[in-house]
Amino acid sequence: MRYKIFFVNLFPNIGGAETSLIYFIEKLDRKIFKPFVIVPKEGLLSERLKKIGVSVIYLNLPGFLIQKLFIPGFNPKAIWKFLMLCKDKKPDLIQFTNITQSLYGFLPRLIFKIPTVAISWMNS
Repeated sequence: MRYKIFFVNLFPNIGGAETSLIYFIEKLDRKIFKPFVIVPKEGLLSERLKKIGVSVIYLNLPGFLIQKLFIPGFNPKAIWKFLMLCKDKKPDLIQFTNITQSLYGFLPRLIFKIPTVAISWMNS
């Protein structure tokens, strides 16, 4: 059995958090874990992930109501799409690489009993 892990990333390009995510996924034992990375749109991150054989899913889960003011938020339509994705793919774990997206983890945890982890890579 391979454990499916959703890594949800806020940005489509590569910064520090994304570099760490790439290094982490490269070291995962693919016989045990199947990583999926969810990004808002195509970008440098999705290109790099595809080169190392990672499944990329495009779904915009905005983490901010107002990004310039760092006010967290969510989008009800995006939550619904994320729930349907979780129902379809049945991940064993969801990791949000930006704490502002943690609101999206509440319903999959409640409804499907999927463990979720929200971490912050930001130093702001």
